[in-house]
Amino acid sequence: GPDRASAREKLAARQYDVGIAVPPGLHAVERNRLLVAGVFGYALPSPADYGLTAPPIRPPFAPPGAYAVFLHAASRADKRWPEERWVALGRTLADRGLAVALPGGTAAERQSAARIASAVPGAVALPPLGLPGIAALLGHAWLAVGVDTGLTHLAVALDRPTVGLYCATRPELTGLHGERCLNLGAPGAPPKVELVAEAIGDPFR
Repeated sequence: GPDRASAREKLAARQYDVGIAVPPGLHAVERNRLLVAGVFGYALPSPADYGLTAPPIRPPFAPPGAYAVFLHAASRADKRWPEERWVALGRTLADRGLAVALPGGTAAERQSAARIASAVPGAVALPPLGLPGIAALLGHAWLAVGVDTGLTHLAVALDRPTVGLYCATRPELTGLHGERCLNLGAPGAPPKVELVAEAIGDPFR
């Protein structure tokens, strides 16, 4: 594992048989890539390739035409973007001709998705989907917008244009990491709707 100078958990570093120097200020993805490359002694390829491909068939539950996926749910309340901001962003995208799909895992998440969808023209709150269903939905999306959650990283791994919304965690350490993604916000400073809409642009212009 990472040596004592590199590890964020100093006590854990004492348990490793071999310590490997990994710069602590790097993004978590690059830290882990460097660690594994150090263990097995290979040159680190660049950039990162997650090795995932989208399912070939567009899922039947996806909205017709071009759509965005709103990954609005998170395990912690402080990671979530306010519902009214999702509504405002959804209306902006609807005005630009882009439908919105809102998945949700738990009953509370699906209720939130339904509230947002009811206020956004053409938006769809989806039934429970397993990971293959989410992957198919994301793989055929024009865009994904999500908070700090694993599904937002999945969108990046599937090479979809993705915007990450950070409200409580530091994106420079654990944010989206790839060629077609953008991180917005910071701990205690969730991004404003106008900033997110500007970053997305007009998909059909």
